[in-house]
Amino acid sequence: MEGRSNKILRSKKATYAIYDNGEEILFDLEKDPHQLRNIAQSAEGQELLQQMRKALLLKTIEIRDPLPEQIRPY
Repeated sequence: MEGRSNKILRSKKATYAIYDNGEEILFDLEKDPHQLRNIAQSAEGQELLQQMRKALLLKTIEIRDPLPEQIRPY
């Protein structure tokens, strides 16, 4: 749909989303299975955040979905 660029990716380890306003959320499903603590901005979440950004980018390219402006620099 036009104007909807939210992207969400879930793996066995994490749930990651980037919204059209640039906000990111990240939940480590091994440590936080109920997804109560967003670790996207925390130091402990940075390695997992980079992994999920990369996975989302690869999946977006694989399915030929348009990239939102916020993830084009990745």
